[in-house]
Amino acid sequence: MPKAIAVEDQATGCVENPHGLGKIYDTTGTELNGDDIAVEFEGKGIEIPNAGASSYNKLLTSLGYKKVEVVDWSSSAGDWTFGAFDGESWYVVSQSNRYPYHGFRYSINRDEPFDSFEQLCNFATA
Repeated sequence: MPKAIAVEDQATGCVENPHGLGKIYDTTGTELNGDDIAVEFEGKGIEIPNAGASSYNKLLTSLGYKKVEVVDWSSSAGDWTFGAFDGESWYVVSQSNRYPYHGFRYSINRDEPFDSFEQLCNFATA
């Protein structure tokens, strides 16, 4: 296990299921497949019961994002903010703990693209 993943999981106590991310749902509990995952991620958000605190990178990479950088990971519950780069622009991504259930919710704001990660950070931390 890479060191960063071990630290993220240890910091929150929220570890990804050993069988992987598994099923992905919309916010109403409907299972998503294929292109519907990206559509809901860019809309109301998605929920992944098997996700751990460090699953964000695996998820965003699978959705085609080229780079992922941490903006804020100060929450011990794993309620963190990231920047995701699609090859042209950076976008704010949020990860929220599904407590009292296992896993995390993820959403992205594609309404406000940023030219650089630094610009995104200035916005997200203002």
